[in-house]
Amino acid sequence: MNSVSIVVGDLKSNSSTKKTYPIKEVIVNEAFSKDNNSNDIALLLTSESIRFHNFVQPVCYPDDFRLPIESLKNCWITTWALTNTSVKIPALQKAVLYHVKSCCFKMKENMICTNDDPHSNSGDSMGDNGGPLVCQDEREIWLIFGIVSFRSTDCNSANVFARIVRFKDWVIKTTALEGKPFIPQGASSQSKDLEVAEFVGG
Repeated sequence: MNSVSIVVGDLKSNSSTKKTYPIKEVIVNEAFSKDNNSNDIALLLTSESIRFHNFVQPVCYPDDFRLPIESLKNCWITTWALTNTSVKIPALQKAVLYHVKSCCFKMKENMICTNDDPHSNSGDSMGDNGGPLVCQDEREIWLIFGIVSFRSTDCNSANVFARIVRFKDWVIKTTALEGKPFIPQGASSQSKDLEVAEFVGG
């Protein structure tokens, strides 16, 4: 996996907080289906622990299966997009998304369906699979709620995400088998003492 890496911190080339971590292993969910994109999630095992500090922080992992997306607010997706197609310069973009209760195709319980903000260009950013969908809960704490899966071009611009909370047991099992156990504890027990991580979702 020498060709795959992740970068954290301020991504400017001269930033002292920027650091690259090579990926040691990519673990795809064994139940992933190419036919309907169900269970579209993978974990990335870094070659060394990611150090957290003021400029690099994890987002909270939801631990409540009953948490309704309707109770969340201020939902955003961040993605890499080309801002200058002639020079091919990527830049980190963000856009607002809105949850919809039904899509025009059969949804799985481990999926979330959203539509674009009509006043934004979020639809242009949906091709970046693995990008995070983050929302604030009632306490205004940021949670990762979804991962970009696919966009239906013939379904009224429906954006589909893997519903993170539905993969809690898989994340716990997979990281434990790798000897790097991660136990999602949700925002209710968010720890200020958290300093390192070795798994990244995508």
